[in-house]
Amino acid sequence: MAYHDVGIVGGGCAGLFLARELAVRGCDCIVIEKDPAAAHASTRNQGWLQSGSFYAAVDDAAAARGCREGFDYITETYPDAILREVESYFLFRSQQGLTGTLERCRREGIPINAIGEKEIRKIQDENPILRGTPLDYMAQVYDRPFDTRHLLQTVADEVASCRVEPIEIASLDSVTASPKNHEWIVNVGNRSGIGCRILVLACGAYIPELLERITPEIPLAVEITKTPVLVLRGHQICRYAIMMPLEPGGLNLVPFKPIEDVAGISVCLSRTDYPIDRAGNDFLPPKTPEAFAASLEAHLPGIREVVQASSRRVEAHFYTCQKLKEKLNGSSRGPLAQYYEDWRLGVFYPGKFTSSPIAASRFADDLCKQFGKKTVAGSGGEPLRVARQRYYDQADHRVEVTGGGVRFQLGRGVVE
Repeated sequence: MAYHDVGIVGGGCAGLFLARELAVRGCDCIVIEKDPAAAHASTRNQGWLQSGSFYAAVDDAAAARGCREGFDYITETYPDAILREVESYFLFRSQQGLTGTLERCRREGIPINAIGEKEIRKIQDENPILRGTPLDYMAQVYDRPFDTRHLLQTVADEVASCRVEPIEIASLDSVTASPKNHEWIVNVGNRSGIGCRILVLACGAYIPELLERITPEIPLAVEITKTPVLVLRGHQICRYAIMMPLEPGGLNLVPFKPIEDVAGISVCLSRTDYPIDRAGNDFLPPKTPEAFAASLEAHLPGIREVVQASSRRVEAHFYTCQKLKEKLNGSSRGPLAQYYEDWRLGVFYPGKFTSSPIAASRFADDLCKQFGKKTVAGSGGEPLRVARQRYYDQADHRVEVTGGGVRFQLGRGVVE
C-alpha cells in the first residue's frame, strides 16, 4: 500500500493550489480528481479576477482583503493569464452609493477612481449596451477577466514538477475513506487502498456529501447553493467588464477571451443564490429567464441595439455555478479552511478563485505543523491535464435573444 503525508480530494483551483503549497513545503501529496483535473471546477471557463472592490462596495471587509491579497499575487505571478486590455467599471444609481464605495475601497487599500460626466458619456458612446442606462454614476476599478484554464494548467504543471501523484477517477462516488491507526485508508473504485496521514476535502460543493460519508460524527452546518449565469455569445457585445454592486437585482458582466472564434460575456445577477439539496442537482432555478430579461431591460436597455446591430446571431444560454457556505449564527459565510485534529481531516473551500492561492498558503502552513516540514520538494513529476471544455459547450439550457426586446425563448439543443 502506498503511503503519503496528505491526500487531497478535489483537483480544481482549491486542490491544485493547496497541493502545490504543501509540496513546496516538503509534504508528499496525492490529488484525487475526476479525469481530467479541473473538469468540474466552477470557474473553468474564464474567470473574474477580483481586486476586492466588489466586496468593499457591499461592505464585506474580510472578503475584500482576501481578494486584494490574491489579486496582487496572481497579477504578479501569472500575468499572461490576465486580459489587461479589458477595463472594468462600477455603475451606481446615486452619488451616495458611489461615495460610500470610494471610501470603503480606499480604507482597504483597493484602487478605485471616480469617472467624470464627460468621460462617462464617451464610454457610453463607445459601448451601445450602456446607452440609456439609469445608472448615471461610474467608477473605474481594476478587476480583470482572466483565462482560468491557462492559469490552472500552469498551476497543474507546477504541482506535477513537485512529484505530486495524480489519481484520476470516474466519480467522487467511488471514493471511500476510513481512519485507521491515526492514518486514512482511501479506496478509489477498484484500486487498492491508499494511505495518508491527513485527508483534505477540497471538492467544493461535494464536501458535505463526502464528509457525511466518511466522518458523520463531524457537524458541519453548510448550505449548498446554485447561482445562474447567463452567457451571451456574440462579437462586440461589451468591451468592458461592468458591475453593479449596490443595485438590487443588478448585473455583473464579464467579457471572456475569444477562444476558437467564440467571444461574448457572462452575466450574473448579484445575490441570486438558490439553495439546493445536494451537489450535482441539474436544474435551472425558477423564473431565471424572466429575471435576467427584466434586469437587462431595466439596467441595460441598450442590449436591444447591440442585438439588432450584430452581424451574427447572438446566442444565449444558462449554466449554474455551485457554491458552498458555512452557516454560523443564522448567517452564511465563507471560506472554509478547517483542520479537525482528532480526525486528522481537513476541509478546504476558499470560496473565491482570486483568494485561493493565499488561502492555500496559509492552510498549508497550518497542516505542515503536523509534519515539521518546510523544505522544497523535488521536480520531475508526470504532467497533469486540465479540462478544456467550457460550460457554454455543455449547458443544457439554451435560449435565443431577439432584437425585438429582451425575451428569452427557453429551449434545448439550439443549433449554432
